[in-house]
Amino acid sequence: MFHFVAETYGPGALQEAWEEFVGAEERFEPETPHNQVFMPWFFHFWSPDPHGTLMVETELHERRPTELFLERRGARLDPVLRRYLEFCLEAPFSFYEILRVDPGHGFHARDLFTGAERAVQERMASPGMQSGNIVFGQLVTAEGITMLEASSMFFWKTGLDNWQHFALALSFPILLYLSFVAESLFGPWRSYRVIWFDLGIASVLVLAGIVGVGPYRRRKVTIGQTVF
Repeated sequence: MFHFVAETYGPGALQEAWEEFVGAEERFEPETPHNQVFMPWFFHFWSPDPHGTLMVETELHERRPTELFLERRGARLDPVLRRYLEFCLEAPFSFYEILRVDPGHGFHARDLFTGAERAVQERMASPGMQSGNIVFGQLVTAEGITMLEASSMFFWKTGLDNWQHFALALSFPILLYLSFVAESLFGPWRSYRVIWFDLGIASVLVLAGIVGVGPYRRRKVTIGQTVF
C-alpha cells in the first residue's frame, strides 16, 4: 500500500499528510510514536486538498489512497481483503474502553461515544492492555470479524472509584460536544484531533483520576523508561 501511495501521489504526499494530521508545519519523523494512528489515517482518510496541495494531477485531488487503490487494483485483490479495505474507508476513529482482555488473542471494547461493544481479534496489542484501559483507535469489522486497524500506543490507566466514574461520565459528553463543534468546522478527523492533540484529552482524564500518561504532542511523555 505504501509503495502504491508513493508511486501514485509522489514523495511529497507523506509530508503533506503529516502536516494536516498534526495541524502544523512539522517535519515527519519515521520514528514518531503516532505512526500506529497516522499511517492508517494517511491511507484511509487523507486526500490532497485542491486548495492547498502541491500535487498538480487534479485527478488525485480529494481522492483517498485506499479508495484509489481499490479502484485501480481492487479487482486483483483477494475478495476478503478487498472488503476489509472498503470497510476501512467507513470505520471511524473513536475512544474505546477495554472491558476484558485475552492476551495474545484479543479483547472486548466499548465505544465511549456510542456505547457499542465489540469483540476484537488482536494478537500484538492485546498483551499490553488491561481491563479499564482507554484506547484511541479505529476498529474495522468485516466478514463478522473485528480487527484493530489503528491505535494509539498510549493506553490510559484504570482503577476508577465511584466518584471517578461520575467524573468520567461528565467529561465525555463535553468531549463529544467539542467533537461535534470541531467536525462542523473542520471535518470528522479534525474533530478527533482537536480532542486527542490540541485539547489534550489526557488533561481531562487526569481530572477524573484515571490517567498516568497522555499523547499531547507538545509535552514530554514518559512511558516506562521511554520519554517521547
